[in-house]
Amino acid sequence: MQIGNLVSNATSIPIGTNGRSCVPIAPNQTNGGLGSGTHSFGGLSLVRQATNIAAIGPVPAQSIKMDLIGGAFEKVTSTGSAQGSEIDVASYGSCVVTTHVSGQAATPPSGTAEFLDAGTITVSGPGITGNRQIAKTTVAGTLLYAVQLDNTNTTLAAGTYNFTGAGGADVGPFTASYAFPTPFSWTNQSSLATIVRANGVTINWTGGDPAGYVTIAGQSTLAGATAATTATVSFTCTARVSDGTFTVPPVVLLAMPPTAAAPGATFATPGTLSVTHIGTTVTQIKATGIEIGGIGSVFAFGNSATYQ
Repeated sequence: MQIGNLVSNATSIPIGTNGRSCVPIAPNQTNGGLGSGTHSFGGLSLVRQATNIAAIGPVPAQSIKMDLIGGAFEKVTSTGSAQGSEIDVASYGSCVVTTHVSGQAATPPSGTAEFLDAGTITVSGPGITGNRQIAKTTVAGTLLYAVQLDNTNTTLAAGTYNFTGAGGADVGPFTASYAFPTPFSWTNQSSLATIVRANGVTINWTGGDPAGYVTIAGQSTLAGATAATTATVSFTCTARVSDGTFTVPPVVLLAMPPTAAAPGATFATPGTLSVTHIGTTVTQIKATGIEIGGIGSVFAFGNSATYQ
């Protein structure tokens, strides 16, 4: 409900088109690893990331860019069954608003994860000289694969990338090829450092996996004198990449607290606005030791944002 520029708390309901079949996720399924029990997964992503961080008090503004390839292999033991709302995205063209009060306890995970060793993994493709090894790193019990290709967003290009896994203690050898799409670009990123909530905000983009989707998200915090009076509001909207544009309406943005300094502070900490494109065209990784594996692409862009 909206009265002037004031909106109530947000709610959601499912909306189905006529003739649409709604099939619930079977709680005992094993082919997707969504049921209870132990299941093993693996994945690698080609990632382009670009983030603009505004100056905060004495800390200067900075821009972070990188192209990288990363991933992990895991064995997950779950004590419950995931529900559709936990793993799905908001329906295309819609937004979800959530509020979190500092100090509220988070719901603990209902399972455990063990990282798997897939041995040495190499990649070749456009912009990469020869076969590049994707380094294996173990930190605080996590085993991750990652290689940073640049800090300029210029390496990853449309074309075929070939992956070879030599096999390790937990995951067997594999070969796979992934067709990287035309790079996704948030075309009006630089003009959206300040957002007037009552006007809505339009996001424009080009490129990406034609079958993929785009997530637009924002966050803003109302800082109180105590944790109990400090609240963070966030929104997430989803669109098809083929749409090329999405407007976050005022009724969503007006739920965000305006950017303001915390009590006693001399400067305000801005909120955030991000645009992420997930490609849904995925190459399967077939190897012993994992039930499901895949290679895909992610484009993640972010701004500091002042909400007015």
